[in-house]
Amino acid sequence: MKLHRDTGIDLCIVPFITDFGGNILVKDCLCARKGKLLYYSGISYQVKTSMKLLTDMKINGKLHRKGTSIPWYSIYPFFLVHMLIFGFSGFFMAYSGDGPELSFLYMHGGLAIFVYTVFYISFFGVDEVKWMFINAGLGLLGIYAQIDIILSFFGKQAGDFSMLVHVIPFLYYILYTFLLYQMVIDVSGARGNPQKKKMVEGVYIVGSVLIYGAIYLQMQA
Repeated sequence: MKLHRDTGIDLCIVPFITDFGGNILVKDCLCARKGKLLYYSGISYQVKTSMKLLTDMKINGKLHRKGTSIPWYSIYPFFLVHMLIFGFSGFFMAYSGDGPELSFLYMHGGLAIFVYTVFYISFFGVDEVKWMFINAGLGLLGIYAQIDIILSFFGKQAGDFSMLVHVIPFLYYILYTFLLYQMVIDVSGARGNPQKKKMVEGVYIVGSVLIYGAIYLQMQA
């Protein structure tokens, strides 16, 4: 079997295809991947096993140049946990009864959000990040309703706070849900595959609606 990354590399058939840190192109071969036997006859199939950096970046002290492909699991788990911690801190500082001054909330949350945005540009590109904010701006009422649902678990309502207080929690929410969406695209291998991406996006949207709908119905019960 011939496995191509940047140049052709002859390999014998193996039990499974491991992550080479790049896009793997398989042609006319018999192989097993993730425990399933796959056969490709006369076609080329591109397996997305990584995400490509759009700027130079250091990860764990190692410099990765622009255009380098890195495994998705070296990015998403860390940022999902890291942002969840900072997001919760910003959420509780904004909505707690004895929270800090608004200026501190903006300084603390603003710096973190700026850093996350810089990383997003490195991972996903300027256009993706631009449309993240544009779509969020168009869906402010929806985000407001979702924040209201979250606050209801703490016996509060979004209307209890001024719009200035909502800015930092809103931005954290936008960044986190965008990260979840990008993770789904990469983990499912839909990036670079328009047909599969469309299907995954549909599943993501339907799943989100079902989750929020279930929460809403439970609150009304």
